[in-house]
Amino acid sequence: MKVKDLGFFGKYVNVKADDPVSEAAKKMVDHRALDVMVVDDDNRVVGIVTYRKILEEVVAKGLDPSKVKSKEAVSTNFETISAEDDVKEAIIKYTRFQMEVGSDIPGLIVLADGKFVGVIPIADMYAAVSPQALYQYAMMK
Repeated sequence: MKVKDLGFFGKYVNVKADDPVSEAAKKMVDHRALDVMVVDDDNRVVGIVTYRKILEEVVAKGLDPSKVKSKEAVSTNFETISAEDDVKEAIIKYTRFQMEVGSDIPGLIVLADGKFVGVIPIADMYAAVSPQALYQYAMMK
């Protein structure tokens, strides 16, 4: 089964790279999101703004969130996957990345032709492979 066959990547909140961090924070609050994807004008992933990044890159430095661009406060600590890749390979890729680096999001950023199309949570990947695998994953938490 391919990643694209899962059919639903979730509505993921995003902002443009030049949008102020204050806009990213507002969207996070409005959508109850822990993070916001930052994309360029061609919908290519620049990074991800997380609560932690806002604190580290803006608040702790005493900067004005309405003047700092989102692209200046992004994390690039995540892994991507093509919509054409196999779900089992996606699980392996995510697990390997998590063990070696540690991801800022619990899933993979899905790209089609290099452009952002969504995020596939690790739980959805496990569920697609086997309900037993999803159960085992849930028990690890």
